Amino acid sequence: MAWEMVAHNEPTKELETIRETLIPRFIEMFFAEMHQRFDMQAITAVIGAVISYLVTRSGHIRWHSAVDLQSEAGWKRLEDAIEIIVRGAFEQRR
Repeated sequence: MAWEMVAHNEPTKELETIRETLIPRFIEMFFAEMHQRFDMQAITAVIGAVISYLVTRSGHIRWHSAVDLQSEAGWKRLEDAIEIIVRGAFEQRR
């Protein structure tokens, strides 16, 4: 997805087609019950966009909101934050 932000060519078009075909199938196969209660495709889109943005930025900047984008510890913080957000959202909707 990060590559698609800087180039639109045959390989990125193919990646887009694969992603947009497989993600809905993946969600339906593994999260069917959850998808009935939550818009998993939208949740996946938001989280994917955030990750793509931060990965892209990490090649040019080290810090974003006091998180070190060029260290394992920084990415672990982001992973933990995503988990908290997702778990919190699901618990709120029960």
